[in-house]
Amino acid sequence: MGLGENAAKRALLATNNSADAAVSWYFEHVDDADINAPLEGAPTGAAATPGAGTPDPEAVSMLCSMGFAQEHVHAALKSCMNSVERAADWLFSHADDLEAAVAAVNGGTNDSGGGASVARDSYEDGVGEYTLLGFVSHIGKHTSHGHYVCHMRRGEGNSWVIFDDAKVAKSEAPPLELGYLYLYRRKDA
Repeated sequence: MGLGENAAKRALLATNNSADAAVSWYFEHVDDADINAPLEGAPTGAAATPGAGTPDPEAVSMLCSMGFAQEHVHAALKSCMNSVERAADWLFSHADDLEAAVAAVNGGTNDSGGGASVARDSYEDGVGEYTLLGFVSHIGKHTSHGHYVCHMRRGEGNSWVIFDDAKVAKSEAPPLELGYLYLYRRKDA
């Protein structure tokens, strides 16, 4: 994009390492006199690398509240230069084997400094069997117009009910194949 290194650093620092926001910030400040000036007091070398320092406690808290372990969150933030959005995507995209992904980020060890990690095989979680509770689908020809509705299993016999903007009614033939988001409950929960 033709950005100078200092301009890129300045944009990333101003936007907490969010790439999309940094690009927008850069174009808003491209005419600033000091856009390419070295940052005063900025670390150099490995310490200057985004994501090399301690992750933002607020970012860790936010991602942990999504159900991820702190060591996994630390590795995701480290891998994604402390970008919360990218770290969340990283966590979900590596969900099938987070332990291996975390070990790869930490250079082959799965210790983020927070104590001993628990091996995946050291506990038994049982068989993961789930029941479909509901789904969200779109009504309209294009996603740019129309609206979303929710179908849920409710009442006696677990019959389908549609929740729309203006009504709640029994759904005789819910469009299961048209869902955008499916909601499940673990059977043994």
